Amino acid sequence: MHYKRPCKKLITHKLPVLLVLSLFVFVLGCQATSSPKGDQSPNEVANFYSLIYLMRDKGVMNTPSPFLVHLLSNMPDTPTGATALDIGSGSGRNSIYVARKGYQVTAVDISRVGLDATKRTAISHHLPITTIEQDINSFDIGKNNWDLILLMDFQFPYQELLPKVAEGLKPGGIIIISGVSVKQGRQDSKLVGYTFIDRKDITKYFDGFTIIHDSENLQDTIWGGKKEIILYAAKKGQ
Repeated sequence: MHYKRPCKKLITHKLPVLLVLSLFVFVLGCQATSSPKGDQSPNEVANFYSLIYLMRDKGVMNTPSPFLVHLLSNMPDTPTGATALDIGSGSGRNSIYVARKGYQVTAVDISRVGLDATKRTAISHHLPITTIEQDINSFDIGKNNWDLILLMDFQFPYQELLPKVAEGLKPGGIIIISGVSVKQGRQDSKLVGYTFIDRKDITKYFDGFTIIHDSENLQDTIWGGKKEIILYAAKKGQ
């Protein structure tokens, strides 16, 4: 009889975590296959991704993009005072890495949960990160403001952002993009829609930039499995 009590305690303690983890994996899998809906309210979108960021804050897939790490590790030292904008920064996995590389980072996201996680890490490690809770479409990127702009795993319509990004980069500034390609194919989902990236849009809006990297092929994803992923980096002309 004395074995039943600890067994019950173990089950009740672990069950919520297992349920959340299962939901988390399910959500990430659906993100990569769902088509854009465009009918979710900002609060619904924020709540949806806040669940993901809560899990990332506990160490679940909270490492920076390997593509980003590879690029910045092979670039010259960061100039003093260099600025970076992380669009749709989530829980800050890329913002934190970029700040550690010496950039003054502005992290913009619609989820307060993700930004709070970013801020806690920034404060505890004395990193120069400013967090802004705002829809990126209403955020003023400005002109010639940024040395680096990240558009990493951005799940929302991006077409209107691209010309703003091109304009917002300083001469010599760098854009880094990663996302699921339209070549992947689509499946309907009742969850928040996922917008796929068309390489033609990138070519159009960053015409004249010096290409650092440009690929579109099967890659491992942060949610598991392989998808057709676009990886792109380019430098704005002087």
